[in-house]
Amino acid sequence: QGHDGKGACLCETQDGARCPVVGHSRRVDALAFSPGGDRVATGGGDETVMVWSSVTGERSLLLLGHNHAVSSLAFSGDDLLLVSGSCDESVRVWDARTGNILHML
Repeated sequence: QGHDGKGACLCETQDGARCPVVGHSRRVDALAFSPGGDRVATGGGDETVMVWSSVTGERSLLLLGHNHAVSSLAFSGDDLLLVSGSCDESVRVWDARTGNILHML
């Protein structure tokens, strides 16, 4: 987590440089790397899922729809889907490239 609990810090493996991702208004509770390692998804207490470039730290997607904290995240093995679970007892399946919601369980 970031210094205020509202972000995450990713490190470059070669030089250890910090690449912070800042954008959540509450703490980050879940994090998942895409299979290729080029993207990372974060979710937490602000009920949102954000997808970031793991290289630049720039946010590419903001996913809205949960009504409570996001507690789990996972990319599919083919990198096409992102699944989020929430304390609102729902699971959402998103298109990992566009952010469109595909299924709600």
